[in-house]
Amino acid sequence: PSKGEKAAAAAPPQAPSTKVPRLSVAPDVVITVSSSDEACQKRLQAATRPVGEREFQLRSDRWKKENPEGGAGLHDLFQQKFECKVVHAEDVTFPEEVSREVERIAEALEAARPVVNFLPPVAKADGISDAERAASEARAENLEEAARAEAALAKKKKEEEDKLEQIKREEAALLERHSEPLRQYMTGFVVPTLTTGLIEVCRRQPDDPVGYLAEYLSIYAELARRQRRRKAAAAAAAIQVGTSEQPSSS
Repeated sequence: PSKGEKAAAAAPPQAPSTKVPRLSVAPDVVITVSSSDEACQKRLQAATRPVGEREFQLRSDRWKKENPEGGAGLHDLFQQKFECKVVHAEDVTFPEEVSREVERIAEALEAARPVVNFLPPVAKADGISDAERAASEARAENLEEAARAEAALAKKKKEEEDKLEQIKREEAALLERHSEPLRQYMTGFVVPTLTTGLIEVCRRQPDDPVGYLAEYLSIYAELARRQRRRKAAAAAAAIQVGTSEQPSSS
């Protein structure tokens, strides 16, 4: 044999490495469930991917071989390695049995650390008298009645606000309809002349802008009156000329 083979033969066999559990990821509580072979087989056959009877028997035999009945179980492993609490539950079917097992598991978990959830705590039936239960139900009814009254009041207030808003819209539409002739009158006869006068005031910037605007409007009104008289005189003359040119009837 070569030197390498001699050294390999002389080296002592290495011991298998021991796995060290990480306590930082240790669970607070471990729940183990025991179930009969028949119950396990029914559960596996009802799964999405059913397991046949032969495959189930092979898995069951391998599990029993790797975990003998008298040896250390899964709960012993967690107790020894992680020093955590182990709760053993039975596979039950009746509702009262399921409730009892769930209550035991919840008590063990709450004893390990506070549990925060968004569900109201379920009151235990033990220790609650009929008077306390009646008082609790009365308080719940009073709260429900107050909530209904508040909802009815909010609905009534919303209806009143909607009615008031409808009245405001109708009044605005009525005012718009009645103010249309006045707006047309102001737009046709007042606003153009007043706008021209204001532009003239801005251009001149007199010491007395109000007096200047008043004088401007007065002169504009006089010129408008003269123009209307001339138009009326011209119209009357045209009518007179037309009348005189018509032949008299014999």
